[in-house]
Amino acid sequence: MKALYYNAILGILLFFPSFLKAQIRPFEPLNPDRIFFKGKVVDTDNNALPKVSIYIPGSMRGTISDSNGNFYIDAKPKETLYFTYAGKEDAYRQLQEKDTTGFIVQMQPRIQRLKNVHVRKDKKIIERHRATLIKT
Repeated sequence: MKALYYNAILGILLFFPSFLKAQIRPFEPLNPDRIFFKGKVVDTDNNALPKVSIYIPGSMRGTISDSNGNFYIDAKPKETLYFTYAGKEDAYRQLQEKDTTGFIVQMQPRIQRLKNVHVRKDKKIIERHRATLIKT
């Protein structure tokens, strides 16, 4: 009985470090031709932008920035990253080998002027809607 108990504990102790190793080195490129790039996305006031979509066009690779604006992506040097975020102009950056140590992308606000807005009330639709509410 003791041998079974010791074998179970030994098995757990030998198996557990494999989970730790997976957490220590989470960012390794899947393809040896690619390098891991890291960066940060900020606005014009240098505030971090969370949940920015970052992708390489024509590929299935992409990521999003975390709550601090940081992101990691595996790519080849000279590939272009596109950054999209609601309320900001789309940005792009061609990757260089020196960018592996980190780079900052600053996104500009998207300003749109609206033309005249006309608001009108269509009385027929409102009357018909009221009639249906009263019938039931």
